[in-house]
Amino acid sequence: MATPDPISSFRSVEASLFGRFGLHPRERVVTLRDPALEARFLDQGEGPPLLHVHGGGACGAFWAPLAAAIRGRRHVMPDRPGFVLTPAVDLRGVNFRQHAVGFLSSFLDALELEAADIVA
Repeated sequence: MATPDPISSFRSVEASLFGRFGLHPRERVVTLRDPALEARFLDQGEGPPLLHVHGGGACGAFWAPLAAAIRGRRHVMPDRPGFVLTPAVDLRGVNFRQHAVGFLSSFLDALELEAADIVA
C-alpha cells in the first residue's frame, strides 16, 4: 500500500476546513528578502487587507473561522517560516524580534502592500 503524500493530505484537510465556512482561499507563494525564502500564504476575499499572523504551531488555516466572520476584507493568512508549507530558517544567533519584523516587512513588501491591519 502506498504511503499517502502528507502535503496533499494537508491541503485536502485545509480545503475541507475552509469549505465548512464557505471559503475557498487561493494558495499563493511569494519570495521574501528577509529572511530569503518562499513564503506560502492563503488569500481570501476582496477589500482592505487584513493580515492574520498565527502563533505557536499553527498555520494560516487557523484563521478560517475569523475570516468567515469578517466580510468585506482581503484576508491574507501566511504560514510563518518553519510552519506547514513555508520552509524553516535557522534562528540560531538571530534576534527573534528582528526576524519577526523582517518577515512581516518583507511579506508586506512582496505583496506590494503599504499597510494592512494585523490580527495576531
